[in-house]
Amino acid sequence: MKHPTTIATYPESLTQLAQELGDLRYDALATFLSDLSTKIAEDGQKDRSRNRVQLATALDTAAQALAQAKIAIDEAWRISEPYMPPINE
Repeated sequence: MKHPTTIATYPESLTQLAQELGDLRYDALATFLSDLSTKIAEDGQKDRSRNRVQLATALDTAAQALAQAKIAIDEAWRISEPYMPPINE
């Protein structure tokens, strides 16, 4: 299936996945948001090359919003990092 509604390798619901992603340390969450933004932007570029302008524009908007969310989470990490235990603890 090209556009699945579940993740085959993740047995829980997408709601559970959102919970688990939200529980990530903020630096890791920022990386995820950046990667997701890049993926959505790439999809938008592909759709634009197929002359699917409305879809491409919507995906571009989503990618930009994800990039802005990454910036906000970077700030949350900057604030919380001094209070976080080292990874090896």
